[in-house]
Amino acid sequence: DFNRANDLLRSSVEIRRQLIDTRGIATTTIFLGTVARYQGNFEEAEAFHRQSLSLYQQLGNRSSVGICLGILSNTLSWAGKFLNAKDAVEQAIEIGQDLGQLPNPRTSNPRTKATIHLGHYKEGLIMATENLDLARRVRWSSHTGFALTFLGKAAFVEGDLDGAIHHLLEGSAIFAELQHVHLAFPQAILSYVIRTQGDEKRAREQLVSAVQSGIKDHSIFAIIYCLPVAALLATDEGRTKRAVELYGLAQQFGHIRNSRWFEDIACRELDEISASLPPEVAAAAEARGRELDVWETAEALLRDLDGR
Repeated sequence: DFNRANDLLRSSVEIRRQLIDTRGIATTTIFLGTVARYQGNFEEAEAFHRQSLSLYQQLGNRSSVGICLGILSNTLSWAGKFLNAKDAVEQAIEIGQDLGQLPNPRTSNPRTKATIHLGHYKEGLIMATENLDLARRVRWSSHTGFALTFLGKAAFVEGDLDGAIHHLLEGSAIFAELQHVHLAFPQAILSYVIRTQGDEKRAREQLVSAVQSGIKDHSIFAIIYCLPVAALLATDEGRTKRAVELYGLAQQFGHIRNSRWFEDIACRELDEISASLPPEVAAAAEARGRELDVWETAEALLRDLDGR
């Protein structure tokens, strides 16, 4: 209930301002940014997180600065600003090292995510393997799931399909047990991998699971990951115009548009599909896609996929 959360947080900020509670304002502003991120308002989320970072810097609280930089990195990645995301999280890691803090999956996983989306896959594989060991040692189940998902992402684009499926299934099982909001991530990525293996039926089944999870949790992140593979599967079925529409919607998200990983697993192929249409037909389909509502599209995808 994001609207209710926003109302409560804004009330909290106002009370803390009356109390001249700068630290409290900074903490509450982090949460305001996180809610904005979950709603897909990535620029607004970045603004909140930078505001919070500035307040912590004014207070001279380096530990909180480090935490905020890690959160900002995650937001920047979702906005498609992967270089800035990596820079922010590396600053967070450096602060943690200066303060004598132990390595932390909350910073190591965001660094891996940015690295993979920048196209540094071998480096990402090494990082994800280290993250998995760290998360298991500190027994952080959710971050174990993230590390496995990143391992699957990197293994897939490196051509290790069997390894990718193994990691993604294990990550999916962890998220399912936790009833985690990000269960759709490994499910959606599995859809890409299985399609690459040539099993379109199973790929659609995985996509159905991912879309269902995204709708249930109202997770914009999940739907972002589902859109390009939905476009690819539409192409496989001969529905090229629909594929270009879905791709037009997907390209509205910087996380897809600016990602080398998405380029390698989907966007290059979808660009070729779009180019195969007469220019005026492709342009019209892309324009229709840009006007689509994300959640209405997710519901339509689910109806369409279930009907097949």
